[in-house]
Amino acid sequence: MKNLILGAVLASLFAGTSAFATTYTSSSSQAQTATGWDTAAYWDQNGVPTTGDTAEVLTNGGLVRTGSLSSTRTFGGNSLQIDGIGTTIQTTNGQLLLRNGAGGTVNIANLILNGGVVDDGDSNSTHPYTLTGGIHVIAPSTFITATHGSNTSNYSNNAAVNQTIIIQSTVSGSSTVHLADSATYNTSVAASANTPLTTPGLLAVPALNIQSANNSFSGTWSIDAGFLLGSGTGSLGVNGINFVMTGVLVNAGNSGPLSPWAATLETDYNLNDQGGSLTINSSNNGGGWKNFVLELDQNWVFGAVTINGSSVPFGTYTEADLIALGIGFTSNNFGTGVSSTGDQLTDGITFSNATITVAAPEPSSLALLGLGVVGLLFVVRRRLIA
Repeated sequence: MKNLILGAVLASLFAGTSAFATTYTSSSSQAQTATGWDTAAYWDQNGVPTTGDTAEVLTNGGLVRTGSLSSTRTFGGNSLQIDGIGTTIQTTNGQLLLRNGAGGTVNIANLILNGGVVDDGDSNSTHPYTLTGGIHVIAPSTFITATHGSNTSNYSNNAAVNQTIIIQSTVSGSSTVHLADSATYNTSVAASANTPLTTPGLLAVPALNIQSANNSFSGTWSIDAGFLLGSGTGSLGVNGINFVMTGVLVNAGNSGPLSPWAATLETDYNLNDQGGSLTINSSNNGGGWKNFVLELDQNWVFGAVTINGSSVPFGTYTEADLIALGIGFTSNNFGTGVSSTGDQLTDGITFSNATITVAAPEPSSLALLGLGVVGLLFVVRRRLIA
């Protein structure tokens, strides 16, 4: 009897809690305020998410800003979901805009990426933003920074703006994370092959720096433009993750010098991704410009490596080995990052006593497969005898 009474009391308490919880939605873009997401007008319900509440930034116009009240901004609700359709059309996707003019820490207990965008909105700032809490990727979503600036005056790299989003949040999920540059994300402008490059664009500052260790993420990192750095051990996920690299070029209104947004990948730990893959799509546009950089100072192991449609056979490769494969690499494709010859930006792989390995299935897997075949043959034989 006492247990029944206790159960009824607990049930009533939980029922009361859920009754007062609110789901907040944002369906339109609001002006910047000091309090940001703590501004009631930001939300369709004209209130502010607090403990127990959930919030959702909707597709087709929803935009929420962190605000500039302090250098540390904490979202009050239990979760914040950013919706979208996973395309590079900014007005279509819901957005979380990191913007206070000075960088700082943004704490969200459960940031759910459902096709939307997380955008470093300080276009002329080099102050980093640090995300803490948890990130769960359930649909293809995008992080945007300005690697070399999103304003016309910065296209030449002479007035570079190097934004960084630091991820200290745990990262989980099995969908795709895109990394894009604000200029290439918001515009579609053609590169001119006749305009000389002023300063080669090796990306020295990570656009996205994943510091949290041993993340359970098992999806795809798609580097459309910018520098992805996995600095924490196991930060980029578990064995089976995939990497896709596609560098892009922009030209400010078809005038002024070309500026490369190379797709750049580096880890500060030995990456054993035997169940995953590395795919490099180095497009030839704008007079032969090709844009990817692998900063390889740790050993990498993949189950498959494909470079411009050519599969790299099983084996362990140094710079010379990759050149000898004859799949498009020359000595100019390696060295200290990217380099220029006239208006040509070449691909680059930087080796520092490290290797890329394309690994065959592990012996244990082959052994299990062999045992399975033997077992099947034994069963078949017994049935034939019977």
